[in-house]
Amino acid sequence: MERIRMFKPCSIMSLTISIMVLIIGTASATQVVLNVPAYSYNTIDASGNGYDGLTGAIGCGPTTGAMIMDYWTNHGAPNLITNPLADARLMGAGPDNTVHPNPPYPTYMDIKNNGDGPSHLFQFGFVKFAASRGYDFKAVIHVYTDANKPLSSYQSLSSWSMYTYSGSNQNILGDASFWNPVTWQINPAAFIAFIKSEIDAGRPLSASVFQKGEGSVAPGTIVDTGLTPDKGGATHWMPIVGYNDVTNQWAGLNTWDNSVHWYTPTSAFYNMKPGDPHLWVPNMSIAYVRTFHFVGPIGGHIPSPPSNLKVD
Repeated sequence: MERIRMFKPCSIMSLTISIMVLIIGTASATQVVLNVPAYSYNTIDASGNGYDGLTGAIGCGPTTGAMIMDYWTNHGAPNLITNPLADARLMGAGPDNTVHPNPPYPTYMDIKNNGDGPSHLFQFGFVKFAASRGYDFKAVIHVYTDANKPLSSYQSLSSWSMYTYSGSNQNILGDASFWNPVTWQINPAAFIAFIKSEIDAGRPLSASVFQKGEGSVAPGTIVDTGLTPDKGGATHWMPIVGYNDVTNQWAGLNTWDNSVHWYTPTSAFYNMKPGDPHLWVPNMSIAYVRTFHFVGPIGGHIPSPPSNLKVD
């Protein structure tokens, strides 16, 4: 199962939209970076305090959610995020979240003291939090499947059974075609092509990656692709905010500093140990991607700012 992790602090910045056309021979290529705000809330100090001095880590899931939502706050969804730090902390709310020890409490991503949280609540908590602010998002997790492993095979696994694989409420798609079904490695050009349409449409995505050295699963271990939906998991979430289709790199915000980082699909949080090719392969940093399509205000009405912004 995926786990939401926490990391080191830094400061806040906003990224400027950058579109650069590169001319190489007779071909042109593009580098695009969306103006997604960068927050470094994913931290906890030695005394057990989070970024804002409260008990426990905010976690990379709520930090990622706050960054993506704050982008949409300035792109058609006013008041979706009103206080990024407080809203990120609130987005982590749930029964296991010590910021909300007394019922009734909202349940969004349910982040524990150490920054961990249930994998599916990153996606569903994102949608629920947005709905609490009056906005509708269509969030979808994209995995790899082939004819031998239909998407419905996920439904037999408890960790995936909450996803809907057909109908109008479908929230999982087996279209992550950048996986090579023979080598179980990522084709960098195919991965960039996969995210390019979203970035070009002005929609930041999220990456679920395997964080080097994190958790009980050895670094480099195979993660879910759809070929083996019962194996492995990602340990970290971060926004995908851009791409370069010459270098086949993607731009990401790592949730614990305020810089844009450029990664290849084989380098982000990557670590590899020789061994069984079905467990140890070189290109396993990307586990999944998630898309967040902004639908619009619920009921067609632009929400007012929430009346109580205090997190207690």
